[in-house]
Amino acid sequence: MTSSYSDQEIKVKYRVESYQEQILAFNIDHTKHLLMIISTVQSLNKEKTIFKLLRFNGDLILEQEIECDHLISRFQRNNLVYQEGHFYFENQVIKIRYELIMR
Repeated sequence: MTSSYSDQEIKVKYRVESYQEQILAFNIDHTKHLLMIISTVQSLNKEKTIFKLLRFNGDLILEQEIECDHLISRFQRNNLVYQEGHFYFENQVIKIRYELIMR
């Protein structure tokens, strides 16, 4: 889907295909040109939290369920910073190993 507004062109790169999926948070890694999406998916009476990593062109790199409640609550409150493959919150850092994911 492409839309035009003034002199800017807008292209939809990610769309929630299921009404049971809800985006909790998203962030952009500008240095690696990646989009991180955290969403919840309702399936068979269970709610799952999913981490998705996509390229700017919409290609899915990684889709993984998150089971850590502490981390899920951080994403829900957007109480963290995502930069160059690192999540920073309080005095803690979580590093995403892009070199292992993108082989």
